[in-house]
Amino acid sequence: MENNQKFLNVNIIGVGTYLPDNKVDNEYYINHFKELKGIDITGALESIGRDYRHISTDLDETVITMSTEAALIALKESNTNPEELDMVVFSTDSPEFTTPTNAIKLVNAIGAKNAKLVYDINANCLGMTLGLDQVSRTMKTNKRFKKALIVGSVLISSIARKDDFLTYATFGDSASAVVLEAVEESYQRGVIDSVSYTDSDQHATSQSPINGFSRYLRTDVTDKEELKWFSYPVESANYPSIWSDMIKDLLSEHQKTQFDIDFFALPQFTEPLITDTLKALDIENIEEHYNFVSRNIGYTGTSCVIFSIKDALNKGKVKEGSNVIFVGSGVGFSTMALYYKF
Repeated sequence: MENNQKFLNVNIIGVGTYLPDNKVDNEYYINHFKELKGIDITGALESIGRDYRHISTDLDETVITMSTEAALIALKESNTNPEELDMVVFSTDSPEFTTPTNAIKLVNAIGAKNAKLVYDINANCLGMTLGLDQVSRTMKTNKRFKKALIVGSVLISSIARKDDFLTYATFGDSASAVVLEAVEESYQRGVIDSVSYTDSDQHATSQSPINGFSRYLRTDVTDKEELKWFSYPVESANYPSIWSDMIKDLLSEHQKTQFDIDFFALPQFTEPLITDTLKALDIENIEEHYNFVSRNIGYTGTSCVIFSIKDALNKGKVKEGSNVIFVGSGVGFSTMALYYKF
């Protein structure tokens, strides 16, 4: 008997990334922290895995302008006119505005005049993975949405305190974008499913602004550093164990195992977090199944998994038919594993 089953798939049809031109090596940060705090961060940078990061020096450059550049690349790659977009979602934790949304500004910048649903999300470094999940579920349940744009951007140089090693020396400014299309097909692909996990015990370990907006805005505090991001050294959660368990649970619901996965787009903060996760999954030849892009561009926060997947697509690690796991993780912390089939 002929199988006429149809699947409403939500597929990535375009990916764009953007980095400011200014590329900074480790020497600047090593000298900075020696002069400021009398400490040598050379070993820490090597342990985390940083050689370069892109830092904007243009005062007119914002998360909106950077995301516009990334969006235009993704739209061109997908052969999509901005007027075809029904939905635009903007992920950032360094917004240029809280009112109106940054997504509204982006819609105006790219000419997406027919977009119906337009909003911002802030889930820190989980943002773009969460966006893929949220937007795809909306598109699958509401047939008014045929094409969507998700962008992510962080202008870390605007919010990092110069005495905070974690953010100042290891992050980079960036933007990413993906275009999604909902289409009926005879086989299942695109965004398949996700699982999430949250543990709020570390809610105060990394804060921006360091003491909250209301304290800064309702008092006589004028020090700009009070409005920026600061991280407190604490014992980290066992992310490889958590992520590996989530991945196995997610795949088991779809009659898959970790050995069916071709590529893992995992959080790009440190390479050992990735390799330890793959070891926990008993993956063989792990170098074939991941990448680590932060060494050359800095940690890109919400966009890191999109930079990872763009690099994998460019190098042929991911292609049509590939099974991929995305993992995003935001401080505090909240994390998600998402199963995607190209």
